[in-house]
Amino acid sequence: MLTRRQFLAWPFIAIAYSAMADRSARLAASHDVQGVDLDAVFDSYVDALLPDDETPGAIALDVHRKLRLQATMEAGLVSGRALLIRVGCRELERLANERYGRGFAQLPLARRDAIIGVLAEAPRGSALQRFFWRTRYDAFALYYSHPRAWQGLGNIGPPQPLGYMDFASKPDSRDVS
Repeated sequence: MLTRRQFLAWPFIAIAYSAMADRSARLAASHDVQGVDLDAVFDSYVDALLPDDETPGAIALDVHRKLRLQATMEAGLVSGRALLIRVGCRELERLANERYGRGFAQLPLARRDAIIGVLAEAPRGSALQRFFWRTRYDAFALYYSHPRAWQGLGNIGPPQPLGYMDFASKPDSRDVS
């Protein structure tokens, strides 16, 4: 049951949400890039963060899809994370065209790394800096939560149910210094 105070607050909450939704829609429209596949740019970005080597890369473990899914599942008409990804991919594409005359997704890994380095050095608190650190953090968390990524760490997984293989019995007090 609503209290009188909660009931009276609803018009103000509705006005605030309406204003936020309008602002989000305008921001999303202003960051659209004509003729550029932002999903391909984002996939190339995630691939450059965690490329294939002796272990599977981020693309092989579907990290790029999981990141996009996280962004779309946030509450709101246009989620903050989805908008941040769009702004960041737009800037990656702009920098690639400005520096190398080609789209970001078409660049070799070394050149993509150079452009990503520009984002890493973006001014503190800027959208580009937030894009880089937020997506990097999320990509690494998703990547290393996958058991196939553990191979590169030399980790065979949790010690249980096998137990700690170095000890046939529990250590006694003499072993502790």
